[in-house]
Amino acid sequence: MISDYSGLPTQYTIIIDPVAGSILGYEEVLTTTPGWLNVQIPAVVSSRSYLVAEYAPMPR
Repeated sequence: MISDYSGLPTQYTIIIDPVAGSILGYEEVLTTTPGWLNVQIPAVVSSRSYLVAEYAPMPR
């Protein structure tokens, strides 16, 4: 999905395990303009990897 909600055109990617349905990773990439950040496009602005993704009980 590409959105400019953050102020700059950003592509959001979520990586999901097709068997378990758990989230394995997440990435945000600037796609067309860096704005005032002064970086080359495309530029990864956020990336996360999850080694363990489990369901937890609701907090009480």
